[in-house]
Amino acid sequence: MGLLRLILAISVLISHSAPFLKLKFVGGVIAVQVFYIISGFYMTLILNEKYVGRGSYRLFLSNRFLRLYPIYWVVLILTISFSILCAIVFDGPSDITFKIKYFNMMSLETKIFQILANIFLFGQDIVMFLGLDTEKGTMFFTNNYAMTTPQFHNNLFLNQTWTLGIELMFYVIAPFIVRRSYKL
Repeated sequence: MGLLRLILAISVLISHSAPFLKLKFVGGVIAVQVFYIISGFYMTLILNEKYVGRGSYRLFLSNRFLRLYPIYWVVLILTISFSILCAIVFDGPSDITFKIKYFNMMSLETKIFQILANIFLFGQDIVMFLGLDTEKGTMFFTNNYAMTTPQFHNNLFLNQTWTLGIELMFYVIAPFIVRRSYKL
């Protein structure tokens, strides 16, 4: 099962690099959907086999969070550091200057949401449904985030991690779904 998930992850990577490498595999959308289906099955298996008994929910969550957060924070810090370094060395517009420009336009609530989403991953999936009103500095829901200017999701330092927000929400609710009583 791990090999299949690896192949699916590689196919997502290939679909994102298609404009550059002219490669095509399964397709990113299908690969992500199949990956989530397999992960749901795998998490159910793990919850029923490994995390049984008193304190298992807390152990499950701590193991999942420890699996994701340390590497995420390392990559986040490296990305921010590299962006700042590029802005200083090349002395011109960069990804970090774009983020600072629009961050300064945001209302306090929007800034807090953006900071927390970048640090804790929760809410990064919601960003894909939001736009930024540059006059008021507020967020608004949109049916096509790609058509908004500026694109609010570009304020995430690691755009690809929106999937981790979904994954974390699944980890929080999965034990309740898997272990619900049949009467419910």
